[in-house]
Amino acid sequence: MTSTRERAVTEQAQAVASTTRLIAATLDELMNSSDRGDALREAGIAALEAALLIATASDRARQDRSGGQEAIRLAREALASARAAVVATTCAVRALHSAGRHDAAPPVPPS
Repeated sequence: MTSTRERAVTEQAQAVASTTRLIAATLDELMNSSDRGDALREAGIAALEAALLIATASDRARQDRSGGQEAIRLAREALASARAAVVATTCAVRALHSAGRHDAAPPVPPS
């Protein structure tokens, strides 16, 4: 007979696995159908990639009791994806801010 704790851990692992599959499917769809030139979409893709890598690293760390080298590698990749999301979002904010200034600027009279 399994304990309540063991059942809870199993249920949590199943929920994480389900969420990981959903993130992976969404990421795959976005990478194959998105305009990769749009900074906000690129930021979203990088953020989803970071989330997927974090979930995968967490799962590997839980499974691997021998030092977790694979989990460390995945966590480092997640960090790189998170940084990419921040950079892409920063670029998008700057572009949107610049476009907003151009839209709000009075027209320049012809010479």
